[in-house]
Amino acid sequence: MEKILLTLAVYSLDLPEYACARLRLLGPAEALGGQVTVRWAARSNGRDYAISQEAMDGADLIIFQRYFPMQGTWPLVEEALGSGIPVVYETDDNFLAVPEDHPLRERLGPVEPFARELLARAFCVTVATAELKRAFAGLARRVEVLPNLVDESLWAGPGPVDQEPLKVVFAGTPTHGADLGQVAEGLAQVARRHPDKVRFIMLGCGEVPGLAAETLGFSFDYPDYAARLAGLRPDIGLAPLADNPFNRCKSAVKWLEYSALGAPGIYADLPPYGPVKHEVNGLKAGAEPGQWAQALERLVLDREFRLALGERARREVLGRFGLKAGAKAYLRLWQSIKDEWDERGRI
Repeated sequence: MEKILLTLAVYSLDLPEYACARLRLLGPAEALGGQVTVRWAARSNGRDYAISQEAMDGADLIIFQRYFPMQGTWPLVEEALGSGIPVVYETDDNFLAVPEDHPLRERLGPVEPFARELLARAFCVTVATAELKRAFAGLARRVEVLPNLVDESLWAGPGPVDQEPLKVVFAGTPTHGADLGQVAEGLAQVARRHPDKVRFIMLGCGEVPGLAAETLGFSFDYPDYAARLAGLRPDIGLAPLADNPFNRCKSAVKWLEYSALGAPGIYADLPPYGPVKHEVNGLKAGAEPGQWAQALERLVLDREFRLALGERARREVLGRFGLKAGAKAYLRLWQSIKDEWDERGRI
């Protein structure tokens, strides 16, 4: 085991098994082989939280994640900001631009002023995408991009079955109904033209008006969610997004997940899917339902292209975005934050 280099005190209202906790903090820390210790400072029984103020004592970094800053938690944030320990604000969403019609708007709207205040006062802000970094430009003293990675132990699945009907899968939280709704007619067109070739499965999103699909419940336990998606052995993945400032700051997690399973995907032609090169490691489609129909029909009818696209995507994701190698970037950044803080203290 490597020598412990850093101790992180993490304050997050995401439970340790949730996706953002795993992707952005716990997964990279664990992949570093004991060089980083994480004190997860908030525990929940599913309704109430117990938050440890003492977790920050003696830590090298204090990290506040996502929507932790709010009125009820702000006194603890103020204490951290005055603790003499560098404070990091880690977020993969733009809580300054939550759409009015977002299903969680009532919950997330009150976070905005506190997120804005923490952006301004944190020693460093870490985000998942360059687009989110641009959104925070001028609001924070330092913003750094730490890309999301795929845990090979979760996502090295057996790949598609390659038999008809093809499993066309959307996997994601129930908040994506509007994203799917805008392209549903295009997907339904393909189903009508090729009723024996496609089978739509919605893992987590529920029913989509106008689209006949099997619906499966979502698991907020990320390893369990990964096992469910891998167990489906999807042939084609779907990742539509409505075009708004909030969604433009999201990351390519669905591309990482589908691709790691060898499934070619169709992705919204928006900044989150910048890593997707059209016809190389995925297909892109605009907001028009007809574009989604055309892309899906191509994958359905051209078996060789479909399989080659999925295999190229799988090789790229596991080669460039694997957790085992990529976690080192997290350590380098966390260590640089501590070193810069210490250096400022000596001046």
